Amino acid sequence: MKFKYLIYKDYELIYDSEKEGSCYGCGEEGIFDSYEDAQDDANEWMSCWYQGGEILNLSNPGDYDAPEEGCLSCEIEEIDD
Repeated sequence: MKFKYLIYKDYELIYDSEKEGSCYGCGEEGIFDSYEDAQDDANEWMSCWYQGGEILNLSNPGDYDAPEEGCLSCEIEEIDD
């Protein structure tokens, strides 16, 4: 069994690990051997997204709104080998 993850922002797909690749190199080309590895990579991706949004907001709050907590969600999918 192999796994990939999908990230949604306000219910709109914004990231597919199978198409875009792994966030921090855990899975080969965004495909993971375990559910836990896919979940870890997805959590890292979302953490970096929130942190980047906060940094942009702090550096220029008039141009960038702070990201809303909970606007991202992830789904881990099993894919065929």
